[in-house]
Amino acid sequence: MTRHRSRKLFFIDQDIAENYKLDAIVTVVDAVHAPMQLQEHHEAQEQVGFADRILLSKTDIAASEIVADLEARLRTMNPRAPIKRVHFGETELHDILDIDGFNLDDILKIEPDFLTDISHEHEDDISSFVFSTERELDAARILAFLDIMIRDYGNDLLRYKGILNIAGCDKKSHIPRCAYADDGKLR
Repeated sequence: MTRHRSRKLFFIDQDIAENYKLDAIVTVVDAVHAPMQLQEHHEAQEQVGFADRILLSKTDIAASEIVADLEARLRTMNPRAPIKRVHFGETELHDILDIDGFNLDDILKIEPDFLTDISHEHEDDISSFVFSTERELDAARILAFLDIMIRDYGNDLLRYKGILNIAGCDKKSHIPRCAYADDGKLR
């Protein structure tokens, strides 16, 4: 389900509307890759435009001029969303929960057919890939695969995430979007 359709469930599905409230849309913006992605992908622009809070990551590894330009661009794209710099996504819960950030009237100003248009699809330049298996994964092999994908295609990946069942681990592992810095470390 797209993020667009999942937002609509809070207003269209009666059971969800009666029992749940959409508190806020929080968007994480990668300071290293966002300048290019915002230029090339309408989907990235929508994610910023609809955000109630923007968390700006990787500011420690992006050039300070790029970060300053990006923050200015984000404020222009969405002046109502506070921007907070984060390191590895660390933030206080009060910055992202119980903030009453979502306002349907604001969304309807941006997208008047928000509640009636159910045909939202990603732009043609966006695609997705899902891998699902019941087998446990070998940690060394999955890390080698991720290393190659990020190194070779990192600039083209808008987002990637997953829950991995690693052999020998009691807990499931979560893989959020990450990328390499110039020092070769996975970030």
